Amino acid sequence: MTSKKDKKEPENKVEKEELDDIIVEDINGDDGTDAQTVSGEGAVKRLRERLKKCEQDKKEYLDGWQRAKADLINARKEDEKKMNEFRKFSNAMLLEDIMQTMDSFDRAFAGESWEKVDKVWRDGIIFLYNQLLATLKSYGVEMVESTGKKFFTAEHEAVGEVDVEDEKQDGIVIEELRKGYKIHNKIIRPAQVRVGVKKF
Repeated sequence: MTSKKDKKEPENKVEKEELDDIIVEDINGDDGTDAQTVSGEGAVKRLRERLKKCEQDKKEYLDGWQRAKADLINARKEDEKKMNEFRKFSNAMLLEDIMQTMDSFDRAFAGESWEKVDKVWRDGIIFLYNQLLATLKSYGVEMVESTGKKFFTAEHEAVGEVDVEDEKQDGIVIEELRKGYKIHNKIIRPAQVRVGVKKF
């Protein structure tokens, strides 16, 4: 019968005080060597340094990815904005031709012979004119307000002046010679007008 004292300790047991003497192999040394041996304390230090560098690399990669993602989103938004702008104004050339037709209506309405035309026929023409206006409006086209408004170079084209006595009419559109049009608040043709000028 064997005593407890005679029991053999396991061969793989390592005393706590021997841990500092363990040799640790560093396969990927930062000094360019393929293999390197350091003490347990040195290995921990080296691992901490490498962990810190990995954290820095991870942050750089994450920041770079986030910037690239933000740039892509912004580029898509810009492309979408440009496409929407293109859709809005792609019919501008067609509208220019339609505006000439509108000018013909306006000249007919302003002519002396207009009141002499049969009322039924005249009402039919006005109905068609209003239909055309409603169609243009559905596409974002509107007339530029002129008569009685302050002259504004972005919306009005001055083709003449009118002498006025009232100082309040100085710089005011007195007469509209040709209607102006805008689409989605962008001027596609300024109105031709005559502007009041106060003589001093």
